[in-house]
Amino acid sequence: MILFHGDNLVASRNALTTTIEETKKRGVTDIVRLNGEKVELVDLKQALESHSLFSTERLIVIENLLARKRSKAKDELTDFLKTADTTKNVLLWERKPATPSQIKKLPGTAKIQVFKIGPKIFKFLDAVAPKNTKHMLLSMHECIRQESPEMVFYMLSRRIAKLTIACDLGIKGLNGMQDWQKTRILRQAKRFRLPQLLSLHEKLYETDKSIKTGRNVLPLSSMLDLIIAEI
Repeated sequence: MILFHGDNLVASRNALTTTIEETKKRGVTDIVRLNGEKVELVDLKQALESHSLFSTERLIVIENLLARKRSKAKDELTDFLKTADTTKNVLLWERKPATPSQIKKLPGTAKIQVFKIGPKIFKFLDAVAPKNTKHMLLSMHECIRQESPEMVFYMLSRRIAKLTIACDLGIKGLNGMQDWQKTRILRQAKRFRLPQLLSLHEKLYETDKSIKTGRNVLPLSSMLDLIIAEI
């Protein structure tokens, strides 16, 4: 069993995908994917204990089981995983960092892979502001030397979304954030006008759509250059 988790979603997702592809190369072609937030114990037991008609080995991929709201059903699922004999071909992926108490619910033999966001990304995000192009570009390229362009793009999109909310609704739109985070976002949002942020949000959305539909003609790093140059 391997757990992939952390706040660097792009890196953890890429690691999961790589592991699945490597498993396929070893001849395991029966891949069962389960939604950890909805799966029932009977479905998990069937996936782990039944044999494929075409293969003696099966890979089980479970997403967001540990992030599931606490319940009797969740406890039954984690208890079963901890004692099951067939957990060597189980991959867990979490969209949030797993807590130590959550990790303790896994078998002691489970391999834990954590993916963290480097501090340079937050330095770049805090630099995002009008008339700061040179600083933003230098900071972004420092990030890309350590992180994937996809991660930088994802974090930039998330920051612009927060700034847009802060500029439109003020502090009441930032529920769920710590006080120091609210202060930082509100201060940064004051450097923009709402139409600027809405336009930037639209550009990021269109870029994301072009990437997912295969219509992008430039590498993502170059597309980021163009977006930042227009701020």
